[in-house]
This record gives sequence, C-alpha cells and structure tokens, in this order.
Amino acid sequence: MQLSPTTRVAMQALVRADQDTDARTKAHWYALIKSGGEPQPDMAAKVFAPRVYRRGEAARLTGHSLRWIDALARKGLVQRVRLPGSKRGIGILAADLESLIASSAISVKGGAQ
Repeated sequence: MQLSPTTRVAMQALVRADQDTDARTKAHWYALIKSGGEPQPDMAAKVFAPRVYRRGEAARLTGHSLRWIDALARKGLVQRVRLPGSKRGIGILAADLESLIASSAISVKGGAQ
C-alpha cells in the first residue's frame, strides 16, 4: 500500500506528538509509516521482543543458584519479565543481566561469558 506524502507527514506528526509512547515504539511506527503500512518481517521482533533468560539459563550463565538469581530480582538489580495478566515471571531481562555481568557488579563463578 502506498501512502500519499501528505498522509505520511500527518501520521509522523501524530506519532511525534504522542507523549505517552516510548522511543522504541515510535521507531516502530516510523518504520511502518515509511514502508507504506507493510510490516517488515523482523520489525516486530526487534521492537517488541526483548531477549529473556529463563532463571535456569541465568543461573548457569553466572554460575550461581536459582535463589541467587531470585535475590537479584528482589533487590531490583535485574528485571523479571512477566506476561500480561500473569503473576509469574517467565525469566530475567537479558539486557539487565548482561549489563550487570559486564559492570563486574556480580561475580561470575564458572559460568560462560
């Protein structure tokens, strides 16, 4: 579908004016507008699907126990990822764990680096 230049400019102005939308979501909308409404195959994966480590993966990666990973989450050092409407977490946000490891704020005991 081809959008007229006027429609494209108007849609971009609406996205830009929206104060409740984060930068990643706005980038998704800009790309969608630029492509004329045709979603790119990997666009949704890049914007809406952050990498998540399961608790066991995070424990193996760091060489620590599941309890230790849970303690990091309770302290707010890593973010638990929950699905909408669920009380249980599905894992740990990979970016948080990787930045924690990279900053040497935690010790990695025999885990893969």
